Amino acid sequence: MTLKMRQSQLAEEKKSLLQNNEILNEVRVCCVRESTIEVESCPLSLFAQEKEKLLLAVQAQEELLKKEQKKRDQLTTKIKAMESKLLAGNIIDNTDETKRALELKRQEVIEQKVGVA
Repeated sequence: MTLKMRQSQLAEEKKSLLQNNEILNEVRVCCVRESTIEVESCPLSLFAQEKEKLLLAVQAQEELLKKEQKKRDQLTTKIKAMESKLLAGNIIDNTDETKRALELKRQEVIEQKVGVA
């Protein structure tokens, strides 16, 4: 699974969890205790706890993906720099070889001139 696909999936999970959170906030189980209406917190609390766990898991995965993406970007930058250095090295090597070849040709021409004179 690619990084972008995983990010998209996490975004969908986060959106779903946030929607569930809105629903849970609207849900209230009322019961009569001692002639007052109180909100029953137990079922809502369990849902809220589970929702919180899932939300934290999604956030942790998002952070992990961000770190992985940052590392990948750093490695990409490093590889490009290395390729640039390698290319520059090859150019220098080719220049040096050309200089040597020209020097040899120059020596040959000088030797031919000396031999003719």
